[in-house]
Amino acid sequence: MMTSRFRGNLSSPFIFWGRNLLFVLVATGGTILVVGGIATSQRSPNQSSPTEPQPTQPSPSSSTLSSPSEPSPPPSQPDNPAQKQGLSDRILGLLFPRDRTPPEDRRTPRNPSRRISENRTPPNAQQAKNVKQNTASSRHRNPAQPRRSRRNPFAAFLAQTKPTERPTSDRSTSPSSSENGIPLTLEDAVNLTVANNTPIQNAYLDRIVQRASLRTAQGEFNPKLTPTVRSQLTGDGENLDIEETQEQIELGAGISLLLPTGGEIQVDWRSQLRSLNALTSDESVRQRVNFSFNQPLLRDAGAEITRLNLNRALVQEDINLLALRDTLSVEVIQSIKSYRQLLQQQEQVENTQVALKNAKQRLERQRALVEAGRAAQVSLLRSEQNVTDFESQLLEARNAVKSARLALLNQLGIERDLPVVAVENVAKITQTPAEITEAEVATQAFNNRPDYLTRLLNFKLAEFNVVEAENNRQWRLDLQTEYNQAFTDQSDVSAQLVFTRPLGNRRQEEEAFERARVNVLKQENNLDLRREQIRTEISDRIREIQLRFRQIELAQEAVELAQRELEAQEALLDAGEGDTFELQQAQQTLLNAKNAALQRRIEYLNSLTDLQRTQGTTLEFWNIRLERDS
Repeated sequence: MMTSRFRGNLSSPFIFWGRNLLFVLVATGGTILVVGGIATSQRSPNQSSPTEPQPTQPSPSSSTLSSPSEPSPPPSQPDNPAQKQGLSDRILGLLFPRDRTPPEDRRTPRNPSRRISENRTPPNAQQAKNVKQNTASSRHRNPAQPRRSRRNPFAAFLAQTKPTERPTSDRSTSPSSSENGIPLTLEDAVNLTVANNTPIQNAYLDRIVQRASLRTAQGEFNPKLTPTVRSQLTGDGENLDIEETQEQIELGAGISLLLPTGGEIQVDWRSQLRSLNALTSDESVRQRVNFSFNQPLLRDAGAEITRLNLNRALVQEDINLLALRDTLSVEVIQSIKSYRQLLQQQEQVENTQVALKNAKQRLERQRALVEAGRAAQVSLLRSEQNVTDFESQLLEARNAVKSARLALLNQLGIERDLPVVAVENVAKITQTPAEITEAEVATQAFNNRPDYLTRLLNFKLAEFNVVEAENNRQWRLDLQTEYNQAFTDQSDVSAQLVFTRPLGNRRQEEEAFERARVNVLKQENNLDLRREQIRTEISDRIREIQLRFRQIELAQEAVELAQRELEAQEALLDAGEGDTFELQQAQQTLLNAKNAALQRRIEYLNSLTDLQRTQGTTLEFWNIRLERDS
């Protein structure tokens, strides 16, 4: 005889027996007694043995009970067979009371409509019949037959309602998500960003002024025409009979042209028509032409100085285009990350929905076990609490989806009430690592990065400032020529050299020159430093990408381990040896592992996007061209 005690709660006692062993579970005020004894085929005259099951309808006729402290003496064997049968009935009544036996109709779920609403099919009549037969065969086994593993009477039901998991690596966006909203691909998000994003629109508005400034600089060498029309009327009103008046009309035009050498040509033409009075028809026409040419020989001389403003304007135009490219890249990358943020939140909603569905299925299975007396009533509390926790997490995930959607719509610059749904398959595009060569990335970065190219252009502007400061240090020596044709048909030609030198500002010119020269040296040092920073940034990006992909692999392994842990906890709980708290932790661990794996995939894709930003190929990757590129 052996007796063991453990804490628990049972709604009805159970009996387990083997070939020569008998175990009885009896609930006594919150304490469960496990009583074990030895069953023999021969009876002794002083001790009764457990009743041997009959071949046709085997059932136990007696059992040996013990108290928690010491075993009780065995009851005497009844002499009368009827008395013996009555004793067996009383023992069976004690062990299996009729009012505690679950009816046949309670072996199916209480609320089938709820199960149907959750897309779970309840067991049919044939399955219920099989459950009944399996239950009877497990309770009435012939001792002559070899011992088999104890079969769960609700195995068919549990197998029918056991949750299924989809592999995370093969999962894409849920079809129901796209059906309930407007599908939006990543390429669509990029195109909408270029077309409607507010900072990009402002950048293109700035281009209107910038192009006007460039046209002004380019027109510096165009001829400039200045027409003139003048009419003059004078008279003496003393003699009222004869009006002495003088009418004069003058037409003229001035033309100036700046030459690439720094010289300037000016032409001034005047034509004058005069009428003496109203009584006579005397009229006179006179013309005058003036031609002048001024060529600097020292200061402001040469094509380099003359084209300095135009070259600055061209360089500034390149800087403006690079700024536009940078604005486009920044906003496109921001839209891409906002899109992936929405995609991540949608996937987390799906993961939470799967976890909630599994928790509800586990709750239904736990209720079935409680109704069958296989689990304690208190175990339902943790299962219900688990369902409540997942419902709360689902609300938070859905709210995060709405926030991410609004952020994306604001970034795209479209209507805020559009129910857009991200439809990219994150798992599919992160299956294999990207092949990256550091030398190739560095070459592309030095040829395409807007910030680095802007620094190069600023260095060129600094060199222009040095040229201008050096020019301002020189003396002014100009060659001036002039040809004049007067109204009196007389003409004259003159040529002269004019030398000028301002005094008193010598130090200012020297200071401006030194400042410009030092600025060039600083720009050169900053360029060298920026090159090293770009190389370091490229190395960091490539190393980060490799790290992110390795994290994806580890996160996927964590998902698989969490899935196996959940299956093991479910199997233990179905066998009556598990704990609902451990199962709850396993379900939450699986959900966290899935969300972590999703986060790692999003971070890996964002790292690739940041690498494109580092090497300056974002616009080329998305086939976005500027007006100068077309």
